[in-house]
Amino acid sequence: MHKTSIDTIDKIIIYNLGLKKIEKDFLNTLKKVEVIEYPTTINNFWDGYLEPTTFAWKCFAIQDAKRFGDNILYLDSGAVALKDLKIIYEIINKDEIFLVGDKHINKNWTHKKCFEIMNANESEINDFQLWAGILGYKVNGKYQQLINDAFEYSKIKECIAGDRKNHRHDQSIYSILASRYKCPRQSILIFGEWESLEKALSQNSVIYVHRRSYHNDKDMIDKNNKKIVLPTKLKLFLTVEKIINRLKKTLKPWYSRFFSICTFYIK
Repeated sequence: MHKTSIDTIDKIIIYNLGLKKIEKDFLNTLKKVEVIEYPTTINNFWDGYLEPTTFAWKCFAIQDAKRFGDNILYLDSGAVALKDLKIIYEIINKDEIFLVGDKHINKNWTHKKCFEIMNANESEINDFQLWAGILGYKVNGKYQQLINDAFEYSKIKECIAGDRKNHRHDQSIYSILASRYKCPRQSILIFGEWESLEKALSQNSVIYVHRRSYHNDKDMIDKNNKKIVLPTKLKLFLTVEKIINRLKKTLKPWYSRFFSICTFYIK
């Protein structure tokens, strides 16, 4: 975003879902960036609310972000802005919401308990899913209630948690609500292309979803308006962390217990 949209955005808020101190300290040196913490009471909703793989935390962050501005745009960490995000904010101003449609059907990617809790009708069950890696809305606009509803449903563990084989957590909830509120949807080819960077560039996509296949640490700007790159210590930390994560996946479970208690500190 620093490369394409630094003059378009007012602030970049990063909700801390487990950043190490070295990562957090670096991010807070970047222009317009602020790392904020989830409230300590959030797990009172249900134990594991901040578990990364259930995505309940996302519904909180999207709803909570309204205190920072009038037009809110959420992006997954794997979403790369290839062009100025101004085009998205123009859509938010016009439609009061920004959602990206997908080709999958809700009934194939949402478990029955979620449908039951949300009282989904046949039309909603058979409607298309969203791609929820990007979502925007106008604060207190005509779709604010959709945002509020999603947050309330995220407080119900049985609604949002589940096996990814037949449930897409927050995405399933937002998809049902998008159908319920009859929201306009944007093209995933333009605002969520994921197959390759080459394809995204060839079709003039605004957003490319890299899924860990893209790396760029050369276009960041610090709070003194100077271009910077990742510090060597942080690069080393991230490299070691990546190796450990790969070992966790490849080694047998009883070996991975050793790595689960290791923490790396770089001074």
